Amino acid sequence: SWREVVQWALPLYAARSDIGTDVRAVAAAIAARSGDKREMLVEVLRFVQNEIRYLGIEMGARSYAPNPPEMVLRQRFGDCKDKSLLMVTLLRELGIEAYPALVNTRYRKQIAEWQPTPTAFNHLIVYARMDGKAYWLDPTRLYQKGTLDALHQPDYGRALVIDTATNDLTEMIHIHTYHEKSVDEVYDLRGATGETTAFSVETHYKRYYADGMRESLATQNHDEIKKNYVKFYERQFPDIRATRDFVVTDDALANQVTVAEAYAIPHLWKPDKDGGTVRFAFYPSLI
Repeated sequence: SWREVVQWALPLYAARSDIGTDVRAVAAAIAARSGDKREMLVEVLRFVQNEIRYLGIEMGARSYAPNPPEMVLRQRFGDCKDKSLLMVTLLRELGIEAYPALVNTRYRKQIAEWQPTPTAFNHLIVYARMDGKAYWLDPTRLYQKGTLDALHQPDYGRALVIDTATNDLTEMIHIHTYHEKSVDEVYDLRGATGETTAFSVETHYKRYYADGMRESLATQNHDEIKKNYVKFYERQFPDIRATRDFVVTDDALANQVTVAEAYAIPHLWKPDKDGGTVRFAFYPSLI
């Protein structure tokens, strides 16, 4: 049963009481900066995401057993088990209810149809409860921003929360976690049909898409991104050219990234078959 899997996991992932002075010092520093537990929860997540480098050396016992939080904090690296247990330990030190949670990032909710087994899972995240709400948080992710209600929460369908009260898989239900991407395209057609047309684009990324856009901007060459943007529109307008560099606006609290582009399109109007009129056809780049 899944209950038996929990019993197997409890000795491995249970939060320790002897957490060490360094871990307590980190929790105390976070508590000193804010008395709001919602803000503390987000700050703990950011600390483990950004200050503990992800590195998985998963051989032998390390395939399942995490290292002690004090050791992870001292060495400043760890895998999903190390980072999740450190995060749970910090949250509990701050008086926030939190538990490790096993998930399968590939088969997701399909594991509910499987025979219960410890090998059903390939990832460990954190399950926290506050003000009657459930939060699923992944300390291995980077480039996340936003308040507690604006940050992206992963949804792997089903999770096994490592808690003495757990008897079955938990459905990862999210409310108001919309991951939006929208595009505003403006063609300025006020000039004569033979003039160059100004074309502007604003792409808005929210939550999951915002995280992904931040990662792209941080890990890819700026000039290459700019070239790829131009190439995207060259498929429709071969003569298009960028009139300035793209501009990025990052609203950290709302967890929204906006990318603004500006182009010039010569010869946008094309003669119609009758030779007496001109025509311009455009297509939405995102539906």
